[in-house]
Amino acid sequence: AKVRRHISREADFERLYLESYPVVYNYVRYRMGGDAEAEDVVAEAYLKAARAFDRFDPARAKFSTWVVRIAVNA
Repeated sequence: AKVRRHISREADFERLYLESYPVVYNYVRYRMGGDAEAEDVVAEAYLKAARAFDRFDPARAKFSTWVVRIAVNA
């Protein structure tokens, strides 16, 4: 059961990543003023989000909003 839950969480994260990436990237690129730096910041934000995914609460925020907050606070 634990393995199944882990695989499900990975699939959930992957789906949310694919759905939210354009929103997160465009916001960060706008704030940073360039593509290269934005790519680094977004990559780091998603790594942090993956590590903390068990703390993500969809009742409190959309996934893209959560990752943007991680990026802004980095």
